[in-house]
Amino acid sequence: MKRLSAKGFTLIELLTVIGIIMILAGLVFVVGPRMIERARITSWTQTCNEIRTTAVAFLTKKAVGADSFPPAYGYLKESIDPARQNEIGQPDPTDNKIHDERFFCMVPYISKLGYMRNYDVYDPFAKTSHDTDRDNVLSMLEFSLVGEKDARIGEYVFSPDAKTILYNGANLSDETSAQLKTQRPMLYIPVNLAQAKLVSQYYAKIMAMADNESILAGGNATRWNSDETFPTDPNDPNASKNPLKQLRFPPNRYDDFLLISVGPAADTGGIVTPMRVENGNVIDYSLEFLANVNKFDWYHVLALRAYYLATRDINGNHMQGNGLLDFDFRNRTRSGEAKPESYSQCKLWDNTTNLPGELCHLPNGTNGAGPLIYMPNKASGK
Repeated sequence: MKRLSAKGFTLIELLTVIGIIMILAGLVFVVGPRMIERARITSWTQTCNEIRTTAVAFLTKKAVGADSFPPAYGYLKESIDPARQNEIGQPDPTDNKIHDERFFCMVPYISKLGYMRNYDVYDPFAKTSHDTDRDNVLSMLEFSLVGEKDARIGEYVFSPDAKTILYNGANLSDETSAQLKTQRPMLYIPVNLAQAKLVSQYYAKIMAMADNESILAGGNATRWNSDETFPTDPNDPNASKNPLKQLRFPPNRYDDFLLISVGPAADTGGIVTPMRVENGNVIDYSLEFLANVNKFDWYHVLALRAYYLATRDINGNHMQGNGLLDFDFRNRTRSGEAKPESYSQCKLWDNTTNLPGELCHLPNGTNGAGPLIYMPNKASGK
């Protein structure tokens, strides 16, 4: 074999070297983005840990009630006569101005924790918009005030409308326009765990009807009706009762919360906003979902639904779960939580009914990768 250069390589050796280089290049192409993604997720987790530390400090100061994490935007300040819901968004006769701030918390959690416009603790996967489900509009839980810094006092302030008018999913156009073109904070879902358990029990009762439609409705939290009744059971006097009847807002405290990022897939998949597929399109049906809910309770109900879905883990032995959140990006892309067989091979509590494989789908009916979900206390809400 002739030498090809003064370096002393034979043709076979040269081809071997080229092959190794091509293999290494291929590995960089495949592994590189994956490594970058994992590094970004690790950084995001560290940011969530920082927020958790600050939130725990807030709780121990008893700044809101007794031992409570801060309430979210849209939560009630105190209990109110449900009959007064028609006053929401309406001018007060005394000054002809809207004063929703009388009823609701109108300050974003990020402000209460001292992180307003600190983009280092905002969602690193949502740098261009507050929209988390790719429909180019803001649902109620997506709404988070942007604010402007007042140089005179060194604090962030909000517009007069934003301070006094509650967002209902269709108003405050100037504010929503700003939010649709700026980085958003992580979604913050504070709950009272006792209430979260009641919600989980409600959806479990729906799933216990054991037909495919009911299992999917309960698993994906597609409805909310406190007047709904369930089949009686001579061995359980409470079988027909609806757990939602026990909910009262606001609760006495918020003792758990979630942080949700849109994640690498940039889509919360119907966890935050009630969504479904119709005629090939994914649509928001929040108003239909809230049809039986008093307007004072809208934000509380949407948050409890989001908490239930974000913490859902129902594929395992008799619905006991497998320790992996069903809708978390990491579990869906690495551990098979997005595969139909991860559910269809599991059984309902009755030990005879197999779960439908469609439970692998996100709540919006698609089989996307899902968002990133941070559980600071590892509470399940079950």
